[in-house]
Amino acid sequence: MKPNLTSTPDQLNLQLGPCSAQLSWKQAAELRNILAERLAGYLQNARPEADKNRKQLVKLQPLADALSSLEKIQLQEVLKAYPKPQLAALVRFLRAERPGISEKIFAQLSRRAAEQLSDELAQKGPTPLHQVIPALAALEQPLARQGVYVGINHKAREYLQRLGQLPKPALAQLLDKLPAAAQTRLLQVSRQLDTPEIESRCKQVIQPELLPETAKTSPAKLDEQEVRELMALVSKELKRLRDASSRSKTHA
Repeated sequence: MKPNLTSTPDQLNLQLGPCSAQLSWKQAAELRNILAERLAGYLQNARPEADKNRKQLVKLQPLADALSSLEKIQLQEVLKAYPKPQLAALVRFLRAERPGISEKIFAQLSRRAAEQLSDELAQKGPTPLHQVIPALAALEQPLARQGVYVGINHKAREYLQRLGQLPKPALAQLLDKLPAAAQTRLLQVSRQLDTPEIESRCKQVIQPELLPETAKTSPAKLDEQEVRELMALVSKELKRLRDASSRSKTHA
């Protein structure tokens, strides 16, 4: 709603829809100063949030890119598991940034679903970042069910596979260096990333008394930062184990 301003030598008349006000020039100057202060405060507070959203978007974009590598049947399964309320925001983002992927999605929808989605897209403008971010994040679990992992989860699976290739004594030595809390998280992330064989191998060498009962069955999900911190610990111990093995071969 656009405000309407008229002035006289003595006052400023402000009309905003059904609301109106008559301000002296002194009152108008005070209102101007208040609005300027409020606007400056808003912009200062909004900038960190906008920067945070842009960084989060960069992290999540590989999830959108992963859609392009899916086979037809995989994409169908992802769309079945994907939350329907998020689909319009996802497709609107893809149309602007990854048009080829958005067309692949439309091709997998029924005629009625595609028409409904097209109508919804036509009724709204560009999707703000705070709606795009959860729409992209919602791809993580449906993609994981198809064996597609990106970002830190992809890296974590690589580390887990390396653990799975270690001889049992070496694996026991590495896990013994990890705190009990990290051992618990390792079991959790093994479940989270669908690597039951790694979880089983770890359970064989972790001392049961060191783990709380919940670690044996808990489906708790680690967030990205927790996975990153855990993999940093695992990477550190893998390097130490590799260095120790190299020194042993050198002295042999």
